[in-house]
Amino acid sequence: MTGYRFLPPAEEEMTEAAQFYEDAANGLGNEFLDDVQQSYR
Repeated sequence: MTGYRFLPPAEEEMTEAAQFYEDAANGLGNEFLDDVQQSYR
């Protein structure tokens, strides 16, 4: 399996997006991160 890593600007944007979703609804930020992780498995 090929390994993946995010460049620092992408990592920061993903973290900010997760926080945005978490602020909108409890647990939604983690669901977002889970979906991102599943997309590159």
